[in-house]
Amino acid sequence: MLVNRGITGPVNGVSGTEVTRPCKIAISMQTEDQPKRGRPSNYTTEVVDAICERLAYGESLRAICADAGMPGRATVFRWIACHKEFRDQYLWARNIQADYIYDEIIDIADEVVDPRTVPRARLRINTRLRQLARMTPRKYRDPRR
Repeated sequence: MLVNRGITGPVNGVSGTEVTRPCKIAISMQTEDQPKRGRPSNYTTEVVDAICERLAYGESLRAICADAGMPGRATVFRWIACHKEFRDQYLWARNIQADYIYDEIIDIADEVVDPRTVPRARLRINTRLRQLARMTPRKYRDPRR
């Protein structure tokens, strides 16, 4: 059974644009003798801190959620919708991740020594620049567009 609880939060991470969104919380209808199905979705600060730390160091959410002991992506998105403290920490981690990716671009450019590796480096840099433009368009948008 799902129970609706309204939560208030920023729209697309922009503060000052508060909106109330529905937050559905599943109430388990399982009895004690039935085995649990799926991944555990226990919200703990240790799991939240691990997710945010790994995000800040450039790892994708898909890769994090693929690890054993980590919740699935749908669970993480549900936690973002339902827990304001996690939402704030997640947005902070994504901003740090953007800066990490930007530093990575500079490292890729500095590593190029052989002219034969320039096309590969250009592809890696352009891919990261597009990713940055999508993640933080105000900070890392393409000035030519």
